[in-house]
Amino acid sequence: MDQDDHKKHMSEIKNQGSRALRDTILKASDMGRPVTCLVYTLLLPWASNVAREFQIPCALLWIQPAIVLDLYYYYFDGAFGDISSDSVRLLGLPHITFSKRDLPSFVSPSTSDMYGLVLQAFKEQFDALDAETRPKVLVNTFNALEPDALRAVQLYEIIGMGPLVDADDRPSLEKAQMEEIARGLLGSGRPFLWVARESVGWVEELVREQGKIVGWCPQMEVLGHGSVGCFVTHCGWNSTLESLWCGVPVVGLPVWSDQGTNAKMIEEEWGTGLRVGPGEDGKVSGEEITRCIERVMEGGEKMRENAGRWKGLAREAVAENGSSYRNFKAFFKELEMGHLSD
Repeated sequence: MDQDDHKKHMSEIKNQGSRALRDTILKASDMGRPVTCLVYTLLLPWASNVAREFQIPCALLWIQPAIVLDLYYYYFDGAFGDISSDSVRLLGLPHITFSKRDLPSFVSPSTSDMYGLVLQAFKEQFDALDAETRPKVLVNTFNALEPDALRAVQLYEIIGMGPLVDADDRPSLEKAQMEEIARGLLGSGRPFLWVARESVGWVEELVREQGKIVGWCPQMEVLGHGSVGCFVTHCGWNSTLESLWCGVPVVGLPVWSDQGTNAKMIEEEWGTGLRVGPGEDGKVSGEEITRCIERVMEGGEKMRENAGRWKGLAREAVAENGSSYRNFKAFFKELEMGHLSD
């Protein structure tokens, strides 16, 4: 599928999605059950346009961390400058310096047509938010985890509603990188469970004596098991929150999208893991993976301590009278009183 086909596909989603949403709203009204609020998620800016047509209050459910919301906002606001300088700072978060590899992959120069289309979709998303007066953005995070990031964009009301956990966000990897991961796991000398979406029969022979490869597992149940000492992950936001929820230290292997930003926060801000370093060819070597696993397993007392602390804070946030619990109640109270669109 070339760029023109992708554009046509995205345009068709917008047209058909808008039509279906209008029909749903009208049908609900005819049945005496009018829609009183629309909550929509990423890359569906047309949903908020439909809500405005019907004068229905709406809110965006942002399913990445608040820090990534801030990065996109200031990128489209023109505040980044030269992202190749390896020294990007945000107005609302001056204490954090971002290198190129820490930024969402879609903002980096790329020859990929898909990257350009996704970045344009994000821009349309922020244009839709900017068309509203102090729009509400519900974020899958919690106040203690990202206190500054939740306040970094003054024009939006950004509300921590998480952690909302239990999902699957695993990307695909090239065969060569899969081989290096296998080498790294084997080099650690430790037993492991490897969840790989693709068939990796050629690897299973290598790891048979030391590990097990499965296509799927109940990740939260596995991470919550007391024998798990380290989680090797691509640092998708769902997996990142699950590691915090379960108090498990991380070795991060970010690939794309928000994963590099998440890995930076895990290592430098929250102190719950390490991010592997790529080689000159951009691939991560098995030796580097082994090194990071050993650091976490053998000398990661502080990481385990931090992970345990975040585990407590994550659960506290969603408990009765916790920050996310209160934010949920306040949001629905505003909706009930008809103040959501004020």
